[in-house]
Amino acid sequence: MSAGESAQPADELLQMIREQPCADVGQAMLRQVQQPGAAIVFVGVPDVVDLLRDEKVGQALLLAG
Repeated sequence: MSAGESAQPADELLQMIREQPCADVGQAMLRQVQQPGAAIVFVGVPDVVDLLRDEKVGQALLLAG
């Protein structure tokens, strides 16, 4: 898989985040992904790191609710 390819489509990952049981989970994910070692924290869904670091995605998650 090349760097530009994603194992999961961005829409699918965003939906997964939105379906978390608490709004706080999404906010914590947005904070955690900016920390060193984020790839370790999100090892089960590595595509989510780049997705959550995208400014437009962050804004969409902050507004979705």
